[in-house]
Amino acid sequence: MEATSTIDMRPATSSEMRAYTRHIEHDPNETHANKMIVESDRELNRYHVINDEKTALNDQYKNYIDSRNAKLERDFNENKISLEQYTSRKQSVDEYIRGSNGSKEKKAYTSAVLTVADVDTQRDMLDRLGWAYKMIGVGKQDKNGKYENYRAQLTDNDQRETWAQLWDMTYTQTAKDISNESLRAISVMTNLDEGGGAHAHVGFVNMGHTDKGKPSTTLNGALKAMYGYKDSRANLRQFRATCDPIMIANFNKSAEALGLDLHLDMVRTREAGSVDMPTYKATKEKEAELKQYEAALDGRKKHLDKREQEADQRDQEADTREQEQAEKQQELVGQQEYIRLIQRDTERTNRESKEREKKIKEKEEQQAKIDERQAKTDERQTKRENRLNNIWTNVQAQADSIKHFVKRTVAIFNLGEKWQNDIANEWMEYPVPREKGGLTKERYTGCDWALTAIHENPKRFTATVVKDLTTQNKKKAKDDDLEL
Repeated sequence: MEATSTIDMRPATSSEMRAYTRHIEHDPNETHANKMIVESDRELNRYHVINDEKTALNDQYKNYIDSRNAKLERDFNENKISLEQYTSRKQSVDEYIRGSNGSKEKKAYTSAVLTVADVDTQRDMLDRLGWAYKMIGVGKQDKNGKYENYRAQLTDNDQRETWAQLWDMTYTQTAKDISNESLRAISVMTNLDEGGGAHAHVGFVNMGHTDKGKPSTTLNGALKAMYGYKDSRANLRQFRATCDPIMIANFNKSAEALGLDLHLDMVRTREAGSVDMPTYKATKEKEAELKQYEAALDGRKKHLDKREQEADQRDQEADTREQEQAEKQQELVGQQEYIRLIQRDTERTNRESKEREKKIKEKEEQQAKIDERQAKTDERQTKRENRLNNIWTNVQAQADSIKHFVKRTVAIFNLGEKWQNDIANEWMEYPVPREKGGLTKERYTGCDWALTAIHENPKRFTATVVKDLTTQNKKKAKDDDLEL
């Protein structure tokens, strides 16, 4: 039995990986955009941890982050940077990956979708096994009650469990086989509850390095470390050429281990000059029918040639064999009727071919609509992320502006840099000097300290002074924006 084998890979951030996880877990208590989920098949899904995610991240980034933090500490000890600069720039591995100090999240992960055989081929497997199933509609219904998609659903509980084991063993072993020190697999989720065929989602940590030895967060960096090509497309082609056959081999091993009479031979459908699997199958069936038809025509031609020779001989002997001529004439009538039957059969075959072509075209149009909807969804998601990034930038700028205002307020009392940093960053609470002398009993920090100081010292903080502080604060914020 012939089948395709595909791996769809997408770089992802830590936040995107968490979103992917929520999507593929199909939690019934959450609302999902995917309307192709079959609730009664959710029990067939399987999840495994392949490698510890935190360990993988530390193996890739901890030495690099530790060396950066050590340099910051040396610069601080040598008075090259302030305490505020030291504390704000120091990062953990998690902060580096998720983004801090205004930096964006790193696409340090890869989310991969593994698929062996399409939904039609998987149904052919069930037919080969002779297992009982029913066809169910999945997704939205049109006004005529027709579903968006149809697929087979097993009805026997033991067969359902064996079917789930087959795909879980196939995809889990494939994830382990692919995993290496440059692209480390951390988890695999096998889904059998969607409208399409059985497939798996595998999460990877990208573990390549740049030419200068710095840890690379990209998928291209991981593939380059594996195969060494400068062209990322060449690395990806080599990855596909290596890993696609592994999935087919693991499927065959899993089927044999479970005692299932299934064996797959891999075919390519995305190479130049190739076609999709349904078209490939239809073409193979049509070729077989044509070969049978050509063989029949060849036999009929030989048969007719022989009869024509016999007819010529009968014409030459017509005077002496009139009775034999009559019998041969009757045979020719029978042959003509046979030819008419063959013609009608050929016309029926042509009609069936046109109907198959029509169905294929309808499926292609449905896929085009799905792709268009996905593109619109991706565009909306991008706009939403841009809006959130702009809001975060504004909030960060306002926070820096408030810190600067508080620090300048503290400086009016000629208090030291430590007081200014502690109060502006809200690290410690201090009493406030009073205009009449002494300090307040209560201790404050941050904006509370600055506002209390203005209230307790009205002569020192005249309207002109407050306005000057605000003006200087706005100028500082504008200068910070220019530096960004």
